[in-house]
Amino acid sequence: MSTNAAAVPSAPETIECPLCSGAGELSRSEILDRLGVRDFARVAQLSAEEAFRLLQSKHTNDHQNTWSRFESELTKRTAELRERFTDELRLATSERDNLSRRVEDSLREIAQLREKNQLLEGEMSKIARVGKRELDDEIAAEPRCTPLAVFVPDAVRSHAKGCSFGWQHTTVAKSTSP
Repeated sequence: MSTNAAAVPSAPETIECPLCSGAGELSRSEILDRLGVRDFARVAQLSAEEAFRLLQSKHTNDHQNTWSRFESELTKRTAELRERFTDELRLATSERDNLSRRVEDSLREIAQLREKNQLLEGEMSKIARVGKRELDDEIAAEPRCTPLAVFVPDAVRSHAKGCSFGWQHTTVAKSTSP
């Protein structure tokens, strides 16, 4: 653009009117418009300005379109990630709730088993007391036994000295009942 302006000599903006012998001053563009002649320098300048404005407008539109596509893609991917993480969060929450329920059920079951265990221990203690009492009663009801002395010959005794049993005298219980 600057080479075009340098090649075309710059004309003054206002000139004397050739039609009225300098009585009035008209702008150069008005004179050329009245004569029906185009000012090619002015047309070239306006064309260059218009071309630059159009190019700048196109560049601005392209830039806005690019940003618009970027923002729409960003929004789309953000929505996809949000949906995926929401699903994962929902799944993790569901698993946590399930585990919490299972822990509560297990703790409830442990408490019930402890209660049963205490009841069973009480019953077993009761049964053991009753059983011991019955055994004591049976032993008391059995006929009394008297011990008998058994004679062990000296030969057996001398042999028993070397044994680890260490018995020299043996008693055997004899029942007094017929």
